[in-house]
Formats: sequence, structure tokens, C-alpha cells
Amino acid sequence: MGEVAALTGLTVRTLHHYDRLGLVVPARDAVTGHRRYSSVDIERIYRVQALRRLGFPLKDMPPLLDGDAGEPLIDVVDGQLRHTHAELSSLRAHADRLSAVRAVLARDETPERADLLSLIASTTMLRPELRHDYANQANRYDSTRGASPSILDGLTRYLSGAPGPVLWDIGGGTGNYAVAMRDAGWDPTIVDVSADMREEAARKGLPVIAADATALPSVDGTVDAVVMVSMLHQVDDWRAALAETARVLRPGGRLAVMVLTADHLREVTWAYDLFPSMRRFAVDRRMSLAELSGALDGAEVVPLWFTDMEDASIAALCAHPTTILDERLRRQTSFFERMERDNPAELAGGLATLRRMLDRGESPLEERSEARSRLGDASLLTWTKPVDE
Repeated sequence: MGEVAALTGLTVRTLHHYDRLGLVVPARDAVTGHRRYSSVDIERIYRVQALRRLGFPLKDMPPLLDGDAGEPLIDVVDGQLRHTHAELSSLRAHADRLSAVRAVLARDETPERADLLSLIASTTMLRPELRHDYANQANRYDSTRGASPSILDGLTRYLSGAPGPVLWDIGGGTGNYAVAMRDAGWDPTIVDVSADMREEAARKGLPVIAADATALPSVDGTVDAVVMVSMLHQVDDWRAALAETARVLRPGGRLAVMVLTADHLREVTWAYDLFPSMRRFAVDRRMSLAELSGALDGAEVVPLWFTDMEDASIAALCAHPTTILDERLRRQTSFFERMERDNPAELAGGLATLRRMLDRGESPLEERSEARSRLGDASLLTWTKPVDE
């Protein structure tokens, strides 16, 4: 055990824990009682580490390690490889930002404020402890967030032409949209990195898969339809996520993505006027409409308007300004979670300004009516995989 711990970087205590849980149980030396790790045991240690990296809790691993449910080792390695490439892509982009700022400093010049803000945002997203923590929301998410009829209408109308009922809801969280799609006759599965969100979805009887959107399980061409709702902006390499989706879809398979673009943030989503510290961070994390439209050959992007508050996303909140004053609703968004954590004074000031506007009978939507009519409150990206692929 000591040798294995030294070679793998794991602690003896961790290996003892794996043994007690029945995850990796090496044979004992008949004379000394020492644990002897075979090649099979070493492979199981690797599988445990790979599953942990994908978000599986230790208690859920035994059926994934034993019997027919165990993936071939090459598939496990492929999954980690895709995930690693996605992380490397984020690191390279961060390195480019650092190099650009350093070049300015080397000339004894002052970096542009926008470049520093972009660098801060990039640094933040590379630190897991500062990412939006959906684990904190999992057990209360459904108290205020549901499946919006405004979104469901667009999803179901477009996906109706899919070749079959197998549907993946990538980044599907607690499964509100998956449940609605199941009620409409689909066979949905939740794909999410958050173990807590997956646990809530499983309680609803939904199959769940632990996976990053940029490193989906190796099942080329076996999924009939994919939905992504308000999650693509959380993915560092969103193009890789769309490419992975295209890979798992079968020919004729359909994709529907509800997304808030940088164009919406600049022209429609008025909350950034009241809470300006979020603008640069958020805009830099979002793709433009042009980028989104060009990400997949043959994709179409159409506007979507919120006529209900079931979703309670930042786009839906902005479509119904009075709802932002409801603390219970706004705290369920990554936008206001970050505001409360990082800029509480700005949050309080912005809320007070909004309250005064509404008391005077004014609406922040009035100045955005033209842009909102043109762009919608959000966008729906739709794409059908060509049948000749």
C-alpha cells in the first residue's frame, strides 16, 4: 500500500477508505497481512479517480466498476482526454490574456481597464471554488425554478422531427425540463457535472449521467435529440460542447439550445445598467449572435420571448422587472448569487433604484422595446444533423 500511495500521489488513508468501501480491495499476503495490488487493482484505482473527476460520489461507484456496467478502459481514458483538452483550451486562452497584459506592462504602459477586467473574469472561472456553485442551490432550486412554457414551446415544436425519442438534457440540473419532455413522450436523460443536481433529478425518476458538456460519454450517433437550456454560457469552450453534441447525435438528430448572447446583454438585458460590475464579466463569457449562428453549419437562431416566470432566469426576470425585487427568485440565478457575494453594496443600490423607478410607474423595459422586439429576451439555436454524416 505504501508503494502504491507513493507512486500515485494518493494517501494511505485514501487507499484504506477505498478498501473499506469495497471499491479497491487488494489481496492480503498470507504471512505479513500486507495488501498486494495487482494490475487489476491499479486499473480500478484509475477508474475511481476518473469517476471522481467526472463528479460521481464514491457511494455510487460500485455498479460502475463491476459487471457489464463498467466502461471499457479505453472509453474511460477517452472521456478524461476530452475533458483535459477542454481544460487546456481554457488555460491557453487565459495564458494569451496574461501575455497581452504583460506586453503592455513591459512597455511601461497602463493596461486597458477592459483587458484587466477580462483577465479577472478568466482567473475567476479557472478557480473552481469561485465558480457558480449549483450544489448550494440543488436542494432549493425547484422551489422557484420550473420549466418555462415559453421555452418548452420552442423546444417541442422543433424537436418533433427527431428520428426517435432518446433525448439528452445536457446541463439539465434537477431535471425540470426533462420531466416536462418526458410527459410529452420523450425518453430523457440528464447529463450534468453537479452531483447534487443529478441527485435531485434522480429522485424524479430520471436517468442521469455525470459528464462535462465538452467530454460526453463515447456514444457516437446514438442520441435522437439534445436540449441545452440556459447553460452554454457556463461552459468555457462552448464550441467544443456543441461539437460534442453533434458527435453523439444520430443522423437526422435535432439540437435545441436556449441561450442569452452578448448581444442580448448589451441591448436587452437592462439589469446590467443597474449592476454594472457584472457587465464585463458576463459579456466576455457570452458568445455573440453571429458566433452562435456560425458555430454549426446549417444552424438557425430565432428570438424567444418570456411570457411567463416559470424559468426565473435572469432573462425571464428582466422580462418581468418587479420579480427582481423578490429575493427568493433572484437568488436562484448565478447573476445575483455573484452580486450578493462580490458586490453587496452595488446590489443594494441597484435594487433601490429599481424600486424607485417602479414606484414612479416607470419600467426599464421601455427603453429596450426596439431591441427586445428584434432580438427577443433570449435566443433559440436549432440544428439538425445531416443524414449523410
